[in-house]
Amino acid sequence: MPADHLSCPNCKADVVKYRNPFPTVDIIIRKGDSVVLIERKNEPFGWALPGGFVDYGESLETSALREAMEETSLELHNLQQFRAYSEPDRDPRQHNISFVFTAEGRGEMRGGDDAAQARLFPLDALPSLCFDHARILADYKAAHPTQQSMRPKALSFVAKSGTGKTTLLEQVLPILKERGYRIGMVKHDAHSFDIDHPGKDSYRLSAAGAANMLIISPAKLAMVKQHDEQPPIEAIFGTYFNDMDLVLTEGFKRGPFPKIEVNRLERSPSLMCRGEERDETLVAVVSDQQLELDVPLLDLNNPLQVADFVEQHFIKG
Repeated sequence: MPADHLSCPNCKADVVKYRNPFPTVDIIIRKGDSVVLIERKNEPFGWALPGGFVDYGESLETSALREAMEETSLELHNLQQFRAYSEPDRDPRQHNISFVFTAEGRGEMRGGDDAAQARLFPLDALPSLCFDHARILADYKAAHPTQQSMRPKALSFVAKSGTGKTTLLEQVLPILKERGYRIGMVKHDAHSFDIDHPGKDSYRLSAAGAANMLIISPAKLAMVKQHDEQPPIEAIFGTYFNDMDLVLTEGFKRGPFPKIEVNRLERSPSLMCRGEERDETLVAVVSDQQLELDVPLLDLNNPLQVADFVEQHFIKG
């Protein structure tokens, strides 16, 4: 057993101080088909599961609840112990034993304490992870198979306001449609919106108290669904886009999906995803200027090139 040899302050005799591993907790917090990861403020830097050391006099369960609240601001429900991980080299700092829990997270997610930020990531689109957390999540996926393979692939187009990402998508979508692909679109609105019109029967019925309002015709349908909290985007995909080859989202700058950033020199010489913050989900940049990047640079004035990239990497890939 590893030990430190000390001297007794009274008799000066050698005393052996035995070292023991430190107990920690890590929490796999689920929201839809995604899990919550935090970006660490301290070394080792990078993305990791929420968690930390168990305080003296604290149960493992209480520690998991506390760490989740401190680092993500989420309340945990259905907390269950998953597995324990005890390899001596799993943490570069010292020998820490992790007791891993699973739970559902509720509330408004916000990074705090040792977490610079907290974000949702799909289980099939995880960033590089600290410690042995990639192994932990691989074990979790193997033990909890989901229908995520049935969920359509997703790709987010993001840009600073006024750059022209909608114009670019208007050019890319017809190309993909011409090639026979079914493409879904999700537009993110950070504010409240209303697509119904005062005076229409549907508007009157919603105003009267209908929680869901669906309008259907031989050619199309539309639903207005009221909710207290924005649902996980993955749940929306599973409900409305299962028959799509790919779902493109416009916006969701802090979303968990791979991102293509649209940039126009006249609007801004700098990027969002390679600026003060580095977004590991960035897969390409579409711009009209020359940039030194670690991801492919596509021509803003060549929508065919953008469509080819999307097809190769996200539909066929």
